[in-house]
Amino acid sequence: GTNERTDWVSFNLRALPRASRALASAIRRGASGARWHGGFLRHAEILYDFAKPLRPARMIGHSLGAASVQIAGASLGIPVIAFASPRTKHGDRRFPNEGWVLNINRRDDLVGWIPPARLGFRHLGSVYGLRPPRRNPGIDHSMAHYIRLLAHPVAGRRVPQVWPPRV
Repeated sequence: GTNERTDWVSFNLRALPRASRALASAIRRGASGARWHGGFLRHAEILYDFAKPLRPARMIGHSLGAASVQIAGASLGIPVIAFASPRTKHGDRRFPNEGWVLNINRRDDLVGWIPPARLGFRHLGSVYGLRPPRRNPGIDHSMAHYIRLLAHPVAGRRVPQVWPPRV
């Protein structure tokens, strides 16, 4: 997934003008009939095809990987933890196994806010927004910054300590 500033400059920022023009056609139906962001769905289909015969116990992803595990993990019915996760699902209709998905997003990380909710996109599952002690918008997207914030005594307390929750 996207991790550093250079990734945003070299790929994501160049793609934004094209992405905004193509957003209407970017929504695709998956095999289940659910509507998804088309780019995230394409990546998730590759992950799903790889993971299905391996029967993983859980999936964890960051950024683009977080988008993919939301879709692939819920489709496989396994627990998912997604860090710095974008919104993948289009529409309000609930997806099976959605409750197995845990999204952990920094409130100052732009990726957790895209694509915009006003265009009908949402995260799959639960979202925990971590509020860092100091804001640093757009810079703290890397997994190292997420790990550091999870260790913070106040911010990390909001996130479940066990996933999936024991029943």
